[in-house]
Amino acid sequence: IQSFWFTHCCIEIEQCGCGHSLGRYGQYMYPFYKKDIEEGSLTKEQVLTLLKFQWVKHLEIAVYQGDAYAKALSGHTGQTISLGGYTADGDDASTELELLLMDTQVVMKNIQPTLALFYTPKMEQAYLEKAVDVVREGSGQPQFMNMDAAMTRSLVRFASRGVTLDEARTCPVIFGCVGTGMAGKGSYVTFEGQPNLAKLVELTLNDGWDPHTKKQIFPPVAKVEGLETFEAFYQAFLKHMDYGYDVQRKISNLGNSTREMLVPNIFRSCLLEGCIEKGLCEEAGGPKYSQSLCITTAGVDAANSLYAVKHLVYDTQKLTMTQLKEALAVNFEGHEAIEKMCYEAPKHGNDIPDVDNLVRRFFRDVERIYRSHGPDYFGYEAHMDPFSLSFHNYFAPMTGALPNGRRKGVALTDASVSAMPGTDVNGSTALLKSAAQAIDTIRNNCNHMNMKFLPAALEGPAGTRMLLSLIKTYFDLGGGHVQFNCVSSETLRSAQAAPQNYKDLVVRVAGFSAYFTRLDKGVQNEIIKRTQYNEF
Repeated sequence: IQSFWFTHCCIEIEQCGCGHSLGRYGQYMYPFYKKDIEEGSLTKEQVLTLLKFQWVKHLEIAVYQGDAYAKALSGHTGQTISLGGYTADGDDASTELELLLMDTQVVMKNIQPTLALFYTPKMEQAYLEKAVDVVREGSGQPQFMNMDAAMTRSLVRFASRGVTLDEARTCPVIFGCVGTGMAGKGSYVTFEGQPNLAKLVELTLNDGWDPHTKKQIFPPVAKVEGLETFEAFYQAFLKHMDYGYDVQRKISNLGNSTREMLVPNIFRSCLLEGCIEKGLCEEAGGPKYSQSLCITTAGVDAANSLYAVKHLVYDTQKLTMTQLKEALAVNFEGHEAIEKMCYEAPKHGNDIPDVDNLVRRFFRDVERIYRSHGPDYFGYEAHMDPFSLSFHNYFAPMTGALPNGRRKGVALTDASVSAMPGTDVNGSTALLKSAAQAIDTIRNNCNHMNMKFLPAALEGPAGTRMLLSLIKTYFDLGGGHVQFNCVSSETLRSAQAAPQNYKDLVVRVAGFSAYFTRLDKGVQNEIIKRTQYNEF
């Protein structure tokens, strides 16, 4: 443990940022654990004590942040432990040590390290029940990942680089938040930016002019008042997206090349297969399975807004484009009836085929247009990484009122396939069905979904069975990621009003947990507004 900790600290000091995970800690440390237990030099109780001390040390790691960075990441440091998955032979890789890791989290309720469970159909029931026990404790952990999707994604993505079946089974891990990579052989150090997809709707409605900065941001495409069909409106939207990704790729390449020249991670590069052999650091593409990924935020807000335009302006003709734009321009002030119509327009997360088809089409077009601007920084096929961190709140003041009924300044929708808070009105199963088909989890590096259950819904053996059935169903339908808050909105409101009484209240924000009372109020309000389920 001490050797591990020295190495981890060296990496954290060198990179000074978010996103160095612990990988499959419960598996590479297992032989040492097993030896000590069998020789009688340690008991399980003593191991648990050591792990508690280690949990304390992880909380000591922090990064000084400016206001913008702090608002976007909410203090997340990305020290993720990946649990479960497969062995090289395709068997269940879960270990007894991983059960102790979960026991540690039940007791400590830490926000770091965070646990990510790679679910497989071969896991033992007792192991999965232990994971539900952790969920019940309310720390938002573990997050559940679809191991079969992660394995297939690795085989497809890295086929040209000689990936083996053994590697695809044993290497996928969470690198920071929810994005996956290849442990010990891959890098997740360069980013292609974090575009705000909802902003593209606002720019389309104003033909490239930005009401926030009062500037013409994008070249004019079309005055939307003159577009006679939704398809014409959608094509204008895609042209703005195309321009946005062109600019974004140029900016990200400049940023990544600057990072490679000025602050390469030499120590960590020495620990990654390929870097020493090639004589290249991870920022230069040294690892065998380097990745450069584009974080994708506010996609559901964009898709819901597009559907609202389709539904209200073109299908039912309840509004003219001029009426809609007038209401959005004044943040719905004096146009509350239009705001209500926009909010009540059909939304993602309710198992409505027409909405789901548009959401899926939208995300495929995002992926297609992003990739059309060439390979990633390392020269490989570019990939999206659809998750939010806290960018959905960071973007809030920069994004005007939207056709989905959201006002300017209100946090955008969390994650990548979560429902807009309060709009998933057809139950948890409907949300799962919509979310599972929204993003192709093989073609993209992840998807990301939050759900909130009242504690009573998860009580007892029945609650355990139902939650595990829900997770299995979601993954069977193609979903890639799901995580749960087990807390009531009433408790969260009380904590917001009297933070001194709730200093240890932990919630799941995006791919990480945080102390609720330390979050920006915009993030707090967004979590409070998430639909809370009392049944499955």
